[in-house]
Amino acid sequence: MYRLKNSITYGAIYSIATYFLYKSYLVSILIFFILFTIRMLNKSYFIKEEKKKILLDFYDFLICLTYQFNYVSNYYNGFKQAYNDYIKIYGENTFSIILKQAINVKVISQDEKSYLIYIKDTINIEEISDFINSTLICLSMGNDISNNIKNSVLIIKEKIETEQNIEILVTQKKTEQLIVSIIPFVIIAIFSLTASDYLNVMYTTLIGKLVMTVAGILFIIQKMIGDKIVNIEV
Repeated sequence: MYRLKNSITYGAIYSIATYFLYKSYLVSILIFFILFTIRMLNKSYFIKEEKKKILLDFYDFLICLTYQFNYVSNYYNGFKQAYNDYIKIYGENTFSIILKQAINVKVISQDEKSYLIYIKDTINIEEISDFINSTLICLSMGNDISNNIKNSVLIIKEKIETEQNIEILVTQKKTEQLIVSIIPFVIIAIFSLTASDYLNVMYTTLIGKLVMTVAGILFIIQKMIGDKIVNIEV
């Protein structure tokens, strides 16, 4: 659902901008469907957003797991109890389904490490892979798993907080970028409503259409550069 809504919004914004540039419903609708399709097929964008959400869910699960280790010593039993606690608090989501499948893998295979390996192979996120690798080492060598969980909680918490702080810092710049992007089209809309004859030359002559096309290309370039500047990864 999120993917569909995001793609519709993405296509609609550029479709409206295209209409102001060419005053053509046909071109506007064509641009909408082209960009809607491109965004829907852009798996990397949605995978990145999904990974952010799963990492937050994993952090919440680790909190539940930390709590359970105050009462149980067996890792798998603590894992199952933490899963039950997580479901009660947060309900079912993409991450909880993976946890449930991992538990089922353990029941079927009877391999003490199978459920952890399943999570690692299913969720390709560095922090989760690092946690599982360190957990497998602790289980093999008899090290303190409780400290391993606490350290992972601290590391992931630090990353999440850093990303949130960066997001706060760039929010103002994103707003400024949005205003700069909108202003030219607001001006065109005002002229279209108050003095439509003034802009007719831009829509009826070859030179006018070329100028509008160049303006559209420059708009796309500044949008891409602006997105790249404010897109800071931790």
